[in-house]
Amino acid sequence: MEFQMFLIWHNAIEEYSYIIQRLSSCFLIKRVYETTWTREETLNNMMQLYQCTFTQAQAKLSECGYGTIIIIVVEDIEPISKLYLTKYGKIFVNKHAQEIKTEIRTSFKGKNLIHGTMTDFEFENDIKICLNCTQDEFFKKNKTEWDGDVCKI
Repeated sequence: MEFQMFLIWHNAIEEYSYIIQRLSSCFLIKRVYETTWTREETLNNMMQLYQCTFTQAQAKLSECGYGTIIIIVVEDIEPISKLYLTKYGKIFVNKHAQEIKTEIRTSFKGKNLIHGTMTDFEFENDIKICLNCTQDEFFKKNKTEWDGDVCKI
């Protein structure tokens, strides 16, 4: 099993039902959170999530928006690794996470209105940024199955 995280940016909030349905077709949903980030928090978090410059984060902010975001932690029961060309070069990623992220983004006419991890490293990095905890801390607190509720944080 392997864990990944997806963020629904503010400008795609109205697509929550579609996105959660698509994610649940591939993964076991572990937890869903709703939070609000200010413009400044969103810019800072985008720079960390995407490892990009302030200027690049500003461009991303104009596409994705800021305010309410949804954070979804998922479990891939049968993960498959795939060699994939990323901005870091060719690396092994979670095939299911990469493909569903691409599918959802394509449904938004190529707009990158969701963020998703594809590796263990990205998940560990992103859970610290978004939920202020480590992977181990998260799973110690969240041993039960997701009950369908969105937890506001």
